[in-house]
Amino acid sequence: YKYDDGHTFLGRQGLQPYVFPTRRFVFRPRRRKEYIGMDNGWHMCKVFEAKIPYSRIPFSLLSSFGSLGEQTLYAQRLKNIWEIEGIKEPDKVIDIALSHEKNSDNPSSTYFRIAETMNRLKNDRLFSKTDTFFCNLSTDAINVIDFSSNSDLTHEEESLIFKFLVIHAINVASQTRTPIYFVVDEVQNLLTTEHGKWAIDKILREGRSMGINLITATQYMYGLPQSLLMGASHVGIIGRLASHSDWKILSKLIDDFEDSVEPPDPVSTYTQYEDFKKKMKFKGWFSWDKAYTERIEFRQPQSL
Repeated sequence: YKYDDGHTFLGRQGLQPYVFPTRRFVFRPRRRKEYIGMDNGWHMCKVFEAKIPYSRIPFSLLSSFGSLGEQTLYAQRLKNIWEIEGIKEPDKVIDIALSHEKNSDNPSSTYFRIAETMNRLKNDRLFSKTDTFFCNLSTDAINVIDFSSNSDLTHEEESLIFKFLVIHAINVASQTRTPIYFVVDEVQNLLTTEHGKWAIDKILREGRSMGINLITATQYMYGLPQSLLMGASHVGIIGRLASHSDWKILSKLIDDFEDSVEPPDPVSTYTQYEDFKKKMKFKGWFSWDKAYTERIEFRQPQSL
């Protein structure tokens, strides 16, 4: 960021720009890892095909994964093996399920449904007995969790992985007191699922005391939960506000907002829209502790 007096945002904090190595975690990759690494600067980026270990999988995921009815015998039997007995290895689960059959030569449909679910789990590239995700997270690099088109994930799976990350971060922070920063783009996407809501709420309620920080970005603030808006220490506005709803929200959040930030202008033609975009390109505002607001300018990105 660059201010009217010529100082940069980093310079005011006593910091200098620096290129950090990254670790990119891709799930069910759609492209070869070396190509993904080249896209991100292969000499500074290490790409991992991330797999969630069986030991981290809750029964609720298995239930939705195998379309199991909660009250069915096979669901109850699998829940007992997986969750209560704590046996989380597909082949062992199949063997135990078979041992429950009165006639192992002619097993029931209950056994076959459990075996079907376990075989689907074994054949899914997202999961494995060996952890290739959490064990490779490191503080010596920026860890990028790839939810782009490089990873073949459903929206529900993305939110669940984020929940796993938050739980892992809390465990690490509570033991080592290592500061942790989550940078989440398009945060509203995570908030459409129960897993995502749980993870965001967990950070807001418990993260600060353990040094866990949350930096989020979104196109529009309208519709975001009050806990996220009120819990934000700083608010940055890039470009111009396009929504009167966001203007009203920010006016309530930031003390000097109405005195500092221009209200959104009505746009009736495409030409006006293009003119406003050019006018506000690489400009915006930044609110410090939501107490006072400064106008900012920032440099155009130099990378492709």
